[in-house]
Amino acid sequence: MSRGVIAVLGLLVLSSTALVQSVDAASVPGHAPTTGGGVDGDSPYVFVRELAGSASGGSASAMGGSGSDWRCGYFPVVSAGGDTGWGAASTTAAAPEKGMPYLLECRDSTGAVVYSELLVFDPGNPIGTLFAAQRAADEAYKRLVLPLPSITTSPPLGKPQLVGVPTWLWLGSWESASASASLAGVTSTVTAVPQSVSWTTGDGAQVTCSGPGTSYDFSRPAASQSTDCRHVYTRRSTASGPDGTYTLTATVTWTVSWQATNGEAGDLGTLTSTASTSVQVLEAQAVIT
Repeated sequence: MSRGVIAVLGLLVLSSTALVQSVDAASVPGHAPTTGGGVDGDSPYVFVRELAGSASGGSASAMGGSGSDWRCGYFPVVSAGGDTGWGAASTTAAAPEKGMPYLLECRDSTGAVVYSELLVFDPGNPIGTLFAAQRAADEAYKRLVLPLPSITTSPPLGKPQLVGVPTWLWLGSWESASASASLAGVTSTVTAVPQSVSWTTGDGAQVTCSGPGTSYDFSRPAASQSTDCRHVYTRRSTASGPDGTYTLTATVTWTVSWQATNGEAGDLGTLTSTASTSVQVLEAQAVIT
């Protein structure tokens, strides 16, 4: 799925929010179609920016995509009722009215028909099933909330870290996050999976761990435990006064993808979430007896 899958310009603008690839975890990440240009609201045409592939026969494909604008018109049709179905469509496009039946027909820059669908016009979903899976994925992405990294250390937070003694670093949770949205009978689910965590220790060092890190078991001897996710402070901080504190920051990188109930799927790149805390670093004092 191309980022910014589809834009409906003119009759309805879906969103003007720009794509967000990396956000603060306290906010809701989201991405939306690119917008611009278009026509006024009384026009019988809308423009759909095709970024995720071509569509035909009422279904869209997420393969390829030229990024061109399709010109789509609403052609009134007559519903004969009963079992007779739809009557002939007008050859002249009209400004659509809510609840009325139309043939939605889209043409590319060459004038070729690339999409057509019989629909009852709904201002909340003006283009029917066209790119429904991708548009539902856009909405699900906006609903996705990444949890803040839950920073845990040994020695525990709230107690001093000691110069020369390894500080164990790990996260208290390491679970996927997801959100779903439905449109035109299709449900798309966006899933973010944590991949790695980068620790900034406050003294100029950085530690990158491929997973959440190993939790320290206080019931076991220290010699029987090990971790690759740790840091050794070589000096106490003088920047924060006598408390000797550093800012410890954890940034989790997530890979994001989407899957729809109609079988379509795509990659949405990466997001990050960040949390910080203060740690006190002191030098152990020798005891003379």
